[in-house]
Amino acid sequence: MKKVSIKNLFYFVATMGAAFVMTTTGCKKNEKSMADSEINTAALGDVSLDKVIKDLKTIRAIGFDPISAKIVADGYIVEGDVHLSRKSLDGFGTQPARQEQYSTQYKIATSGVRTINLALTNSGSAGNLNTAFDNTVKDLNNLKLPSLKFVRVTDVTKADITVAFKDLGGADASGNVTLGQDGSFVNPDGNPGSDISLNSNPDAGIASASVSFLQSVLDHEFGHAIGLRHTDYRDRLYGQLKSSNGSNPSAATQDATLTSLTKQLVDDQYGAGTWNRQSASSKASLKAQVFAAYFDEGDGSSSDYSLATHIYGTPLTPTYTNNTWTTATDPLSIMISFANSSNLTYSAYDNIALLGLYGSANQQALIKSYLTSTGTVTSAANAKGITTVAQVVTAVKAAI
Repeated sequence: MKKVSIKNLFYFVATMGAAFVMTTTGCKKNEKSMADSEINTAALGDVSLDKVIKDLKTIRAIGFDPISAKIVADGYIVEGDVHLSRKSLDGFGTQPARQEQYSTQYKIATSGVRTINLALTNSGSAGNLNTAFDNTVKDLNNLKLPSLKFVRVTDVTKADITVAFKDLGGADASGNVTLGQDGSFVNPDGNPGSDISLNSNPDAGIASASVSFLQSVLDHEFGHAIGLRHTDYRDRLYGQLKSSNGSNPSAATQDATLTSLTKQLVDDQYGAGTWNRQSASSKASLKAQVFAAYFDEGDGSSSDYSLATHIYGTPLTPTYTNNTWTTATDPLSIMISFANSSNLTYSAYDNIALLGLYGSANQQALIKSYLTSTGTVTSAANAKGITTVAQVVTAVKAAI
Protein backbone atom coordinates (compact mmCIF):
# COMPACT_ATOMS: atom_id res chain seq x y z
CA MET A 1 0.00 0.00 0.00
CA LYS A 2 1.29 3.43 -0.85
CA LYS A 3 0.67 6.89 0.51
CA VAL A 4 0.64 9.87 -1.83
CA SER A 5 1.86 13.25 -0.72
CA ILE A 6 -1.13 15.36 -1.69
CA LYS A 7 1.01 18.46 -2.15
CA ASN A 8 3.65 16.77 -4.26
CA LEU A 9 1.40 14.63 -6.47
CA PHE A 10 -1.04 17.48 -7.04
CA TYR A 11 1.89 19.69 -8.00
CA PHE A 12 3.16 17.04 -10.41
CA VAL A 13 -0.23 16.72 -12.10
CA ALA A 14 -0.88 20.45 -12.11
CA THR A 15 2.46 21.37 -13.62
CA MET A 16 2.05 18.85 -16.41
CA GLY A 17 -1.43 20.20 -17.04
CA ALA A 18 -0.12 23.77 -17.10
CA ALA A 19 2.54 22.81 -19.61
CA PHE A 20 -0.12 21.21 -21.79
CA VAL A 21 -2.28 24.36 -21.65
CA MET A 22 0.68 26.55 -22.51
CA THR A 23 1.50 24.40 -25.50
CA THR A 24 -2.00 24.44 -26.88
CA THR A 25 -3.19 27.94 -26.00
CA GLY A 26 -0.41 30.07 -24.56
CA CYS A 27 1.04 31.03 -27.95
CA LYS A 28 -2.23 30.81 -29.86
CA LYS A 29 -0.87 27.96 -32.00
CA ASN A 30 -2.49 24.74 -33.04
CA GLU A 31 -1.00 21.39 -32.16
CA LYS A 32 1.05 21.15 -35.35
CA SER A 33 2.68 24.59 -34.85
CA MET A 34 6.10 24.48 -33.17
CA ALA A 35 8.83 26.91 -32.27
CA ASP A 36 11.91 27.01 -34.52
CA SER A 37 13.95 25.16 -31.89
CA GLU A 38 11.38 22.36 -31.88
CA ILE A 39 11.33 22.15 -35.67
CA ASN A 40 15.10 21.75 -35.65
CA THR A 41 15.18 19.02 -33.00
CA ALA A 42 11.97 17.03 -33.41
CA ALA A 43 12.12 13.55 -34.93
CA LEU A 44 10.24 13.00 -38.16
CA GLY A 45 7.53 10.36 -38.41
CA ASP A 46 6.15 8.01 -35.77
CA VAL A 47 8.57 6.90 -33.07
CA SER A 48 8.92 4.02 -30.60
CA LEU A 49 9.37 3.93 -26.82
CA ASP A 50 10.19 0.22 -26.67
CA LYS A 51 13.65 0.73 -25.18
CA VAL A 52 12.47 3.44 -22.80
CA ILE A 53 9.59 1.28 -21.55
CA LYS A 54 11.97 -1.61 -20.90
CA ASP A 55 14.17 0.74 -18.90
CA LEU A 56 11.24 2.15 -16.93
CA LYS A 57 10.17 -1.35 -15.93
CA THR A 58 13.72 -2.00 -14.71
CA ILE A 59 13.74 1.31 -12.84
CA ARG A 60 10.49 0.37 -11.10
CA ALA A 61 11.68 -3.17 -10.37
CA ILE A 62 14.84 -1.97 -8.58
CA GLY A 63 12.85 0.36 -6.35
CA PHE A 64 12.99 3.81 -7.97
CA ASP A 65 10.05 5.96 -9.07
CA PRO A 66 9.71 5.62 -12.87
CA ILE A 67 7.48 8.70 -13.09
CA SER A 68 10.44 10.79 -11.89
CA ALA A 69 12.73 9.47 -14.65
CA LYS A 70 14.28 12.13 -16.89
CA ILE A 71 16.13 10.94 -19.97
CA VAL A 72 19.73 12.16 -20.26
CA ALA A 73 22.50 11.38 -22.73
CA ASP A 74 23.82 8.20 -21.11
CA GLY A 75 20.82 7.00 -19.12
CA TYR A 76 18.35 8.53 -16.66
CA ILE A 77 18.11 10.84 -13.68
CA VAL A 78 15.54 9.49 -11.21
CA GLU A 79 14.06 10.96 -8.04
CA GLY A 80 15.79 14.27 -8.71
CA ASP A 81 19.42 13.37 -8.14
CA VAL A 82 20.09 9.66 -8.77
CA HIS A 83 21.93 8.93 -12.02
CA LEU A 84 21.35 5.51 -13.60
CA SER A 85 23.69 4.92 -16.52
CA ARG A 86 22.82 2.77 -19.51
CA LYS A 87 25.43 0.22 -18.36
CA SER A 88 24.11 0.06 -14.79
CA LEU A 89 20.52 -0.41 -15.98
CA ASP A 90 21.52 -3.30 -18.22
CA GLY A 91 23.17 -4.91 -15.19
CA PHE A 92 20.17 -4.32 -12.96
CA GLY A 93 17.99 -5.90 -15.61
CA THR A 94 19.32 -9.31 -14.62
CA GLN A 95 18.16 -8.90 -11.00
CA PRO A 96 14.83 -10.25 -9.74
CA ALA A 97 12.07 -7.66 -9.41
CA ARG A 98 10.41 -6.82 -6.10
CA GLN A 99 7.08 -8.55 -5.68
CA GLU A 100 4.32 -5.98 -5.25
CA GLN A 101 1.35 -7.78 -6.76
CA TYR A 102 -1.33 -9.64 -4.85
CA SER A 103 -3.46 -12.64 -5.59
CA THR A 104 -6.83 -14.23 -5.16
CA GLN A 105 -5.67 -17.41 -6.92
CA TYR A 106 -5.77 -19.45 -3.70
CA LYS A 107 -7.78 -19.07 -0.54
CA ILE A 108 -7.02 -20.18 2.99
CA ALA A 109 -7.82 -23.85 3.56
CA THR A 110 -10.42 -24.41 6.24
CA SER A 111 -12.08 -27.36 7.90
CA GLY A 112 -14.72 -26.10 10.27
CA VAL A 113 -13.43 -22.88 11.85
CA ARG A 114 -9.74 -22.17 11.34
CA THR A 115 -7.96 -19.85 13.82
CA ILE A 116 -5.42 -17.50 12.26
CA ASN A 117 -2.87 -16.30 14.82
CA LEU A 118 -1.55 -12.76 14.32
CA ALA A 119 1.57 -11.28 15.91
CA LEU A 120 3.14 -7.82 15.99
CA THR A 121 6.88 -7.52 16.58
CA ASN A 122 8.64 -4.38 17.89
CA SER A 123 5.20 -3.25 19.05
CA GLY A 124 6.52 -0.60 21.40
CA SER A 125 8.34 1.40 18.74
CA ALA A 126 5.49 3.07 16.89
CA GLY A 127 3.08 5.25 18.81
CA ASN A 128 -0.47 4.14 18.12
CA LEU A 129 0.37 0.86 16.42
CA ASN A 130 -0.58 -1.41 19.33
CA THR A 131 -4.08 0.04 19.50
CA ALA A 132 -4.41 -0.02 15.71
CA PHE A 133 -3.34 -3.67 15.63
CA ASP A 134 -5.98 -4.64 18.19
CA ASN A 135 -8.60 -2.70 16.22
CA THR A 136 -7.58 -4.50 13.03
CA VAL A 137 -8.09 -7.87 14.70
CA LYS A 138 -11.59 -6.66 15.61
CA ASP A 139 -12.16 -5.50 12.01
CA LEU A 140 -11.20 -8.94 10.70
CA ASN A 141 -13.54 -10.71 13.13
CA ASN A 142 -16.33 -8.21 12.40
CA LEU A 143 -16.28 -9.49 8.82
CA LYS A 144 -17.99 -12.50 10.41
CA LEU A 145 -16.40 -15.03 8.11
CA PRO A 146 -17.82 -18.31 9.42
CA SER A 147 -14.73 -20.36 8.60
CA LEU A 148 -12.06 -17.98 9.97
CA LYS A 149 -11.27 -16.60 13.42
CA PHE A 150 -8.45 -14.11 14.06
CA VAL A 151 -6.54 -14.02 17.34
CA ARG A 152 -3.61 -11.86 18.45
CA VAL A 153 -0.74 -13.81 19.99
CA THR A 154 2.48 -12.65 21.65
CA ASP A 155 4.55 -15.70 20.72
CA VAL A 156 5.81 -15.03 17.18
CA THR A 157 6.65 -18.71 16.70
CA LYS A 158 2.93 -19.53 16.95
CA ALA A 159 1.82 -16.82 14.53
CA ASP A 160 0.38 -17.57 11.10
CA ILE A 161 0.89 -13.94 10.05
CA THR A 162 3.57 -11.69 11.53
CA VAL A 163 3.76 -7.91 11.21
CA ALA A 164 7.26 -6.45 11.50
CA PHE A 165 9.10 -3.24 10.69
CA LYS A 166 11.33 -3.03 7.63
CA ASP A 167 12.79 -0.08 5.76
CA LEU A 168 10.80 -0.11 2.51
CA GLY A 169 12.36 3.13 1.31
CA GLY A 170 11.60 6.83 1.59
CA ALA A 171 9.40 9.11 -0.47
CA ASP A 172 10.08 9.28 -4.19
CA ALA A 173 10.28 12.45 -6.27
CA SER A 174 6.50 12.57 -6.61
CA GLY A 175 5.98 12.29 -2.85
CA ASN A 176 4.80 8.67 -2.89
CA VAL A 177 5.97 6.37 -0.12
CA THR A 178 5.25 2.71 0.54
CA LEU A 179 3.45 2.24 3.86
CA GLY A 180 3.28 -1.53 4.02
CA GLN A 181 3.87 -4.65 2.00
CA ASP A 182 2.59 -8.22 2.13
CA GLY A 183 5.56 -10.46 1.53
CA SER A 184 3.79 -13.57 0.32
CA PHE A 185 0.52 -14.85 -1.11
CA VAL A 186 -1.95 -17.45 0.07
CA ASN A 187 -0.07 -20.50 -1.11
CA PRO A 188 -1.22 -23.74 -2.78
CA ASP A 189 -1.29 -25.45 0.63
CA GLY A 190 -3.98 -23.00 1.74
CA ASN A 191 -1.87 -21.04 4.21
CA PRO A 192 -2.10 -17.24 4.42
CA GLY A 193 0.66 -14.84 3.49
CA SER A 194 2.91 -15.12 6.51
CA ASP A 195 4.83 -11.83 6.56
CA ILE A 196 3.62 -8.23 6.51
CA SER A 197 6.13 -5.39 6.60
CA LEU A 198 5.42 -1.86 7.81
CA ASN A 199 7.78 0.81 6.56
CA SER A 200 10.16 1.97 9.29
CA ASN A 201 11.51 4.77 7.09
CA PRO A 202 10.65 8.15 8.68
CA ASP A 203 9.07 9.32 5.41
CA ALA A 204 6.24 6.81 5.94
CA GLY A 205 5.23 8.53 9.18
CA ILE A 206 4.21 5.30 10.91
CA ALA A 207 5.49 6.47 14.31
CA SER A 208 3.27 9.56 14.33
CA ALA A 209 0.26 8.28 12.39
CA SER A 210 -3.24 8.21 13.86
CA VAL A 211 -4.89 5.02 15.05
CA SER A 212 -7.45 5.11 12.22
CA PHE A 213 -4.81 5.54 9.53
CA LEU A 214 -2.58 2.75 10.88
CA GLN A 215 -5.66 0.56 11.19
CA SER A 216 -6.45 1.16 7.50
CA VAL A 217 -2.90 0.20 6.49
CA LEU A 218 -3.12 -3.02 8.49
CA ASP A 219 -6.61 -3.81 7.18
CA HIS A 220 -5.25 -3.43 3.65
CA GLU A 221 -2.20 -5.63 4.17
CA PHE A 222 -4.16 -8.35 6.00
CA GLY A 223 -6.62 -8.24 3.10
CA HIS A 224 -3.76 -9.27 0.82
CA ALA A 225 -2.54 -11.93 3.24
CA ILE A 226 -5.93 -13.68 3.23
CA GLY A 227 -6.54 -13.52 -0.50
CA LEU A 228 -7.49 -10.10 -1.91
CA ARG A 229 -5.69 -8.32 -4.70
CA HIS A 230 -5.74 -4.55 -5.34
CA THR A 231 -9.18 -3.34 -6.41
CA ASP A 232 -7.52 -1.11 -9.02
CA TYR A 233 -4.76 -3.53 -10.03
CA ARG A 234 -5.30 -2.93 -13.76
CA ASP A 235 -5.33 0.87 -13.37
CA ARG A 236 -3.29 2.16 -10.45
CA LEU A 237 -3.43 5.67 -11.92
CA TYR A 238 -7.05 5.65 -10.69
CA GLY A 239 -5.94 5.04 -7.10
CA GLN A 240 -3.04 7.46 -7.32
CA LEU A 241 -5.18 10.36 -8.52
CA LYS A 242 -7.97 9.50 -6.08
CA SER A 243 -5.46 9.59 -3.25
CA SER A 244 -4.27 13.04 -4.28
CA ASN A 245 -7.63 14.79 -4.01
CA GLY A 246 -10.13 12.37 -2.46
CA SER A 247 -12.51 12.33 -5.42
CA ASN A 248 -12.96 9.69 -8.08
CA PRO A 249 -10.85 10.60 -11.14
CA SER A 250 -12.75 10.85 -14.40
CA ALA A 251 -11.61 9.22 -17.61
CA ALA A 252 -10.73 12.71 -18.93
CA THR A 253 -8.53 13.47 -15.90
CA GLN A 254 -6.70 10.17 -16.19
CA ASP A 255 -6.23 10.61 -19.92
CA ALA A 256 -4.83 14.14 -19.54
CA THR A 257 -2.31 12.88 -16.97
CA LEU A 258 -1.25 9.92 -19.11
CA THR A 259 -0.98 12.09 -22.25
CA SER A 260 1.23 14.63 -20.50
CA LEU A 261 3.49 11.94 -19.08
CA THR A 262 3.85 10.21 -22.46
CA LYS A 263 4.51 13.50 -24.26
CA GLN A 264 7.29 14.29 -21.80
CA LEU A 265 8.98 10.93 -22.40
CA VAL A 266 8.72 11.17 -26.19
CA ASP A 267 10.07 14.72 -26.35
CA ASP A 268 12.88 13.89 -23.90
CA GLN A 269 13.91 10.91 -26.01
CA TYR A 270 13.54 12.34 -29.53
CA GLY A 271 13.53 16.12 -29.18
CA ALA A 272 11.02 18.81 -28.30
CA GLY A 273 8.00 18.80 -30.58
CA THR A 274 8.22 15.13 -31.54
CA TRP A 275 4.99 14.28 -29.72
CA ASN A 276 3.09 16.91 -31.70
CA ARG A 277 4.26 15.25 -34.94
CA GLN A 278 2.94 11.80 -34.02
CA SER A 279 -0.08 10.35 -35.78
CA ALA A 280 -3.19 9.63 -33.72
CA SER A 281 -2.49 5.89 -33.86
CA SER A 282 1.12 6.41 -32.75
CA LYS A 283 0.01 8.53 -29.80
CA ALA A 284 -2.49 5.88 -28.74
CA SER A 285 0.16 3.15 -28.98
CA LEU A 286 2.74 5.16 -27.03
CA LYS A 287 0.24 5.97 -24.28
CA ALA A 288 -0.68 2.30 -24.00
CA GLN A 289 3.00 1.40 -23.56
CA VAL A 290 3.53 3.98 -20.84
CA PHE A 291 0.34 2.98 -19.03
CA ALA A 292 1.40 -0.68 -19.01
CA ALA A 293 4.83 0.21 -17.64
CA TYR A 294 3.61 2.53 -14.89
CA PHE A 295 0.09 1.67 -13.83
CA ASP A 296 -0.98 -1.87 -14.82
CA GLU A 297 0.00 -4.67 -12.44
CA GLY A 298 -1.19 -7.28 -14.94
CA ASP A 299 -3.23 -10.38 -14.28
CA GLY A 300 -0.26 -12.26 -12.83
CA SER A 301 0.62 -15.91 -13.35
CA SER A 302 0.01 -19.25 -11.73
CA SER A 303 3.73 -19.83 -11.21
CA ASP A 304 3.96 -17.28 -8.36
CA TYR A 305 0.34 -17.68 -7.16
CA SER A 306 -0.47 -14.16 -8.40
CA LEU A 307 -3.16 -14.98 -10.96
CA ALA A 308 -6.11 -12.65 -10.40
CA THR A 309 -9.66 -13.94 -10.31
CA HIS A 310 -12.76 -11.77 -10.20
CA ILE A 311 -14.93 -12.45 -7.14
CA TYR A 312 -18.66 -12.68 -7.86
CA GLY A 313 -20.73 -9.75 -6.63
CA THR A 314 -17.98 -7.11 -6.77
CA PRO A 315 -17.22 -4.38 -9.32
CA LEU A 316 -14.48 -4.95 -11.88
CA THR A 317 -11.13 -3.19 -11.73
CA PRO A 318 -10.85 0.07 -13.68
CA THR A 319 -8.96 -0.42 -16.96
CA TYR A 320 -7.36 1.35 -19.90
CA THR A 321 -7.45 -0.61 -23.16
CA ASN A 322 -7.64 0.43 -26.82
CA ASN A 323 -7.38 4.09 -25.79
CA THR A 324 -10.58 3.72 -23.73
CA TRP A 325 -10.98 4.08 -19.96
CA THR A 326 -13.41 2.21 -17.72
CA THR A 327 -13.76 3.73 -14.27
CA ALA A 328 -16.71 1.89 -12.73
CA THR A 329 -15.23 0.30 -9.60
CA ASP A 330 -15.56 0.40 -5.80
CA PRO A 331 -14.07 3.79 -4.79
CA LEU A 332 -14.45 2.97 -1.07
CA SER A 333 -12.50 -0.29 -1.14
CA ILE A 334 -9.76 -0.63 1.45
CA MET A 335 -7.89 -2.58 -1.23
CA ILE A 336 -7.27 0.38 -3.56
CA SER A 337 -3.50 0.57 -4.07
CA PHE A 338 -2.99 4.11 -2.72
CA ALA A 339 -4.15 5.19 0.72
CA ASN A 340 -6.72 7.94 1.03
CA SER A 341 -9.03 9.33 3.68
CA SER A 342 -12.26 8.02 2.11
CA ASN A 343 -11.46 4.32 2.51
CA LEU A 344 -10.24 3.60 6.05
CA THR A 345 -12.00 0.29 6.60
CA TYR A 346 -13.44 -2.63 4.66
CA SER A 347 -16.16 -1.42 2.30
CA ALA A 348 -19.43 -3.20 1.65
CA TYR A 349 -17.96 -4.75 -1.49
CA ASP A 350 -14.82 -5.80 0.41
CA ASN A 351 -17.17 -7.64 2.78
CA ILE A 352 -18.91 -9.29 -0.16
CA ALA A 353 -15.56 -10.36 -1.62
CA LEU A 354 -14.40 -12.02 1.59
CA LEU A 355 -17.78 -13.60 2.29
CA GLY A 356 -17.65 -14.89 -1.28
CA LEU A 357 -14.32 -16.54 -0.50
CA TYR A 358 -14.97 -17.75 3.04
CA GLY A 359 -18.74 -17.69 3.54
CA SER A 360 -20.96 -20.73 3.92
CA ALA A 361 -22.74 -22.31 0.96
CA ASN A 362 -25.95 -20.54 2.04
CA GLN A 363 -24.17 -17.18 2.17
CA GLN A 364 -22.59 -17.63 -1.24
CA ALA A 365 -25.95 -18.60 -2.72
CA LEU A 366 -27.55 -15.50 -1.21
CA ILE A 367 -24.83 -13.29 -2.72
CA LYS A 368 -25.64 -14.73 -6.14
CA SER A 369 -29.34 -14.17 -5.56
CA TYR A 370 -29.06 -10.60 -4.28
CA LEU A 371 -26.25 -9.27 -6.51
CA THR A 372 -25.27 -9.50 -10.17
CA SER A 373 -21.76 -10.70 -10.96
CA THR A 374 -20.46 -7.11 -10.86
CA GLY A 375 -22.33 -6.02 -7.74
CA THR A 376 -25.65 -4.50 -8.78
CA VAL A 377 -28.50 -5.21 -6.34
CA THR A 378 -31.04 -7.51 -8.01
CA SER A 379 -34.82 -7.45 -8.19
CA ALA A 380 -34.85 -10.54 -5.95
CA ALA A 381 -33.17 -8.46 -3.25
CA ASN A 382 -35.55 -5.55 -3.89
CA ALA A 383 -38.47 -7.89 -3.33
CA LYS A 384 -37.11 -8.49 0.18
CA GLY A 385 -36.84 -4.76 0.84
CA ILE A 386 -33.08 -4.77 0.19
CA THR A 387 -31.91 -1.89 -2.01
CA THR A 388 -28.26 -1.28 -1.07
CA VAL A 389 -25.08 -3.35 -1.00
CA ALA A 390 -24.71 -2.60 2.72
CA GLN A 391 -28.13 -4.20 3.30
CA VAL A 392 -27.02 -7.20 1.24
CA VAL A 393 -23.97 -7.56 3.51
CA THR A 394 -26.19 -7.50 6.62
CA ALA A 395 -28.50 -10.13 5.14
CA VAL A 396 -25.63 -12.39 4.05
CA LYS A 397 -23.93 -12.21 7.46
CA ALA A 398 -27.19 -13.24 9.10
CA ALA A 399 -27.61 -16.23 6.80
CA ILE A 400 -25.00 -18.58 8.20
